[in-house]
Amino acid sequence: MNNWNGIGNLGNDPEIEYKEYTKDGEDKAFAVARFSIAVKEGKDKTYWIRMEAYGKTAEIIAEYVKKGHKIGITGKLKVDQWEKDGQKKSKMVVVVENFDFLMPKED
Repeated sequence: MNNWNGIGNLGNDPEIEYKEYTKDGEDKAFAVARFSIAVKEGKDKTYWIRMEAYGKTAEIIAEYVKKGHKIGITGKLKVDQWEKDGQKKSKMVVVVENFDFLMPKED
């Protein structure tokens, strides 16, 4: 089973980009939003979790959620792997499937 659920505050505004592709001879694009949320465990620990959202979900998150806002996320874990300077690298990311706007950070 590959499910991740969490609630946290955004550490920065989401970054959105559009990836281009061709389908049935037509040029198209889809949105990708990337951001991190801080998930607290008790009083002393904070974990930063990387997130990616795609398509309409990415566009909505990028438009309405900003640094400090609290959001609930349900998604799946994905491992990105690559090689740089002969070293194998990897990072774990949560791919957002569903989300809930919870509240903006209080001033």
